[in-house]
Amino acid sequence: MLHLYCCDVSKLTDEEFLRMYQLSDKQRQEKADRLKHLPSKKLSLAAGMLARVSIAQKLNLRPEDISFRNHKGGKPYAEGLDIHFSLSHSGNLAVCAISDKPVGIDVEQNKKANFNVARRCFTKAELQYVLSRKEKSQQRFFEVWTKKEAYVKLLGTGIQDFLKFNVVGNKTIDTIFYQNYTVSVARK
Repeated sequence: MLHLYCCDVSKLTDEEFLRMYQLSDKQRQEKADRLKHLPSKKLSLAAGMLARVSIAQKLNLRPEDISFRNHKGGKPYAEGLDIHFSLSHSGNLAVCAISDKPVGIDVEQNKKANFNVARRCFTKAELQYVLSRKEKSQQRFFEVWTKKEAYVKLLGTGIQDFLKFNVVGNKTIDTIFYQNYTVSVARK
């Protein structure tokens, strides 16, 4: 089972934002409070709410009965529940993947690709894939970046491991191009 959820936070009213804040657990509220910009607060709260509500629906629980914790590497999990999830946000979009197996998700708003970052963070094969077709290099940059992010979220590690694996041709990572966003999901 794999389910994906998304929320465009630009469509949230101030009342909906306040309600999400009130329904969030203390950990999510504190995370939102540390963020300086209102759009970032909305993204964080929306991602947390997507996880809370979708897990509750899948398991026939009340959203407020779900407790979230973090593993050592920072990957969140639903305490005492046999379900896996991953969160990401970028631009105005918050996304959540829910699965019965470990999962990682990443979303990036397609802006101008930074090929200097690609040269530092991508393997030779990935860089060749990105640069081999000039007309597709922007799209391919975000495809590889989100695949790598989703994969490290699946593993619960960080971007320091980016050069340790190659995502080109990896059949366990799927990519969706949605409006001006790239979303990748990695699963076991």
